[in-house]
Amino acid sequence: MAPTRLLVVALLCALLAADPTRGCGPGRMHGRRRPPRRLTPLAYKQFIPNVAEKTLGASGRYEGKITRNSERFKELTPNYNPDIIFKDEENTGADRLMTQRCKDRLNSLAISVMNQWPGVKLRYGMLARLAVEAGFDWVYYESKAHVHCSVKAENSIAAKSGGCFAGSTMVRTEAGVSKRMMDLQPGDRVLAIGHDGGIVYSDFLLFLDEEPSIRRLFHVIDTEAPYYRRLHLTASHLVFVAKNSSLFQDAHPLFASGVIPGDIIFIVNGSGNGDMRGVRVARVHTEIQWGSYAPLTAHGTIVVDSVLASCYAMLDMHEVAHWAFAPLRLMHNLGMCSGSSAHGGGIHWYPRLLHSVARFVIRDEVFHPLECNS
Repeated sequence: MAPTRLLVVALLCALLAADPTRGCGPGRMHGRRRPPRRLTPLAYKQFIPNVAEKTLGASGRYEGKITRNSERFKELTPNYNPDIIFKDEENTGADRLMTQRCKDRLNSLAISVMNQWPGVKLRYGMLARLAVEAGFDWVYYESKAHVHCSVKAENSIAAKSGGCFAGSTMVRTEAGVSKRMMDLQPGDRVLAIGHDGGIVYSDFLLFLDEEPSIRRLFHVIDTEAPYYRRLHLTASHLVFVAKNSSLFQDAHPLFASGVIPGDIIFIVNGSGNGDMRGVRVARVHTEIQWGSYAPLTAHGTIVVDSVLASCYAMLDMHEVAHWAFAPLRLMHNLGMCSGSSAHGGGIHWYPRLLHSVARFVIRDEVFHPLECNS
């Protein structure tokens, strides 16, 4: 058995051994507590990640100041965490207003500070390191008395780097009708590719990510005529690509951001009668659309807008990702997961857990570049 497969099997065994009463929520973990990871302070003038603050790999493009008269001001939320001291220079409480993303990171940092230094004055190099651990998108140890932290804008295309399809993309159901991605329901059977490369209808289980009201940047892949198709998916989502062959067995999973004109992707006849063919990519560009959906099927594949794609993203190994999601599929089959895909929207707890574990045990080269800086 290959080392990667051994790693995945060990991870699956560990997850399956967890208390089954956890159901579809992470709950309290049992067993021996993992010893704390040794942290090193940031060096003076060091910043993490090692890219410019206003780039996609850090906090993203600057979107301007939020003033009291702007619409975006109404979207800010107050932070009343008693463990954080705010200057409140205007005596209005405005210093406590921030985006939800910033609030979450700041509260995580407050917990880390209390755990690291109970009753001890701050040391800024370590404070900067704790800010990195708390999930700020860019941290800069700027001066001996100042640590600069920033997060991606709440509605920014940089705020998410996971893999999804646009909500308006279409899938084909076994009932012979086309459905928008956003309208899929557990129990629907959708066109996909089986493990032997044959066309099947696969059970739609749930959404790993479901955010109807978010604006995201999608890669748009157009194919050549006469078999023109257009596929929208995010940069780190996997699609099956061949370079010099129209045979599916010669295809390999590739991040959408790596697809170029001349590559061959695979389209499936809408009737699902076994007609699959390789077609050349004519153009790749980007556009922003509303809605972000990451479906999970029993087979780990799905035909979207007549184009075959993986259900997985961020990691460039489709087969490994499919094995890693086996416990979630099992829990769903045992009725331990509700039909609600992500408990009210957002990213499901299971891919969050896998991502956290994988970043410690799998080398960075197999992750999408955006993920290496997340």
